[in-house]
Amino acid sequence: MCLCYATAEKRELLVKARYDALAAEGGKRAVRKAIEKKQKKIGQKEKKSRPFDSKPPPSRKRSSEGSRYREGGRERKRIRTQ
Repeated sequence: MCLCYATAEKRELLVKARYDALAAEGGKRAVRKAIEKKQKKIGQKEKKSRPFDSKPPPSRKRSSEGSRYREGGRERKRIRTQ
């Protein structure tokens, strides 16, 4: 028997015992909440370790020239209202 199997089995027994104790104290809902919390924590670690940003970079779109200039190339005059 490989040492890694013994370690994995031992860890599995410890996790099961921890969740059984949690179920005895807080019920199935507490166990489910603890599992979800652990999954969220692992997900955040994985997200942090990514070599790239999760958000796409902003597009370098030119400002629409039609809004600032007329076809003739002159700037629009602002009409003041009093």
